Amino acid sequence: MRHEVKTWPIFFDSVKRGDKTFELRRYDRPYRAGDTIVLIEWNMAGEHVTGNQLERRITCVLHNAEEFGLMPGFCILGLGPVEQGGGGAR
Repeated sequence: MRHEVKTWPIFFDSVKRGDKTFELRRYDRPYRAGDTIVLIEWNMAGEHVTGNQLERRITCVLHNAEEFGLMPGFCILGLGPVEQGGGGAR
């Protein structure tokens, strides 16, 4: 499955550099390991997409972990490279 989500430039840039290999998101869709997530850079000031996108593979999904500090309704997604077909910034 493919998930397209908006993300702020500071987080987009961290993923692009490889410094950030996870995403904290609302658990509002059926994220699963092996899915593809498309991060669409969102300009907060101008309230528009910039046209920059990154594709990553979801390697793991952590949810229902309130006892470990994760707020209800949120999840942490592990991110890895997209197999076959690449990824990266457009």
